[in-house]
Amino acid sequence: MSQFFQTVEGGLPPAVPTSIVTDVGTAVAQNHVLNVNGDTGVVVSVDPDGSNNIIVSINEIIPTYTDVVNPNIDHSAYVFIANTTDDYYISVDTTLGPVTIKFPDSGSVPVPPSNSQFVVKDRTGTASTYNITIESENGLATIENNVSYIFVDSYESLECIYHNNNYEIF
Repeated sequence: MSQFFQTVEGGLPPAVPTSIVTDVGTAVAQNHVLNVNGDTGVVVSVDPDGSNNIIVSINEIIPTYTDVVNPNIDHSAYVFIANTTDDYYISVDTTLGPVTIKFPDSGSVPVPPSNSQFVVKDRTGTASTYNITIESENGLATIENNVSYIFVDSYESLECIYHNNNYEIF
């Protein structure tokens, strides 16, 4: 957890706001604590101990690791459907055959929130033999404005963010 302390010189102004309008609704302070943006882990404490301090606490969100292994000994393709709740870093083993990773799109339940991120990695270095293909679950989203993205190099990785029904690679 990180904290930022700012002392307000001369005391707090007489009209300290008790709520802030955010992109996810209005946040209202309770017991001097203002949870600014729900699940992001950002909390603002306004003068909690009478010291005229404003404290911003940021609780780090730990990304998840998902292990995807093609179990098909006949080298047929394996499909894995990713979700924004449980899958962030997707480590793929294509030793036994190709793998298709399907990212959620506007037809998925739940619909992925804007700015959802995924990282996909060819951890075994076999994507040049058995490709890893990235596409959207229902064909409604694109990857860099293409229908799919195919790993062709060994140990390749991809990091992307969901925005306006497109996964942008960065």
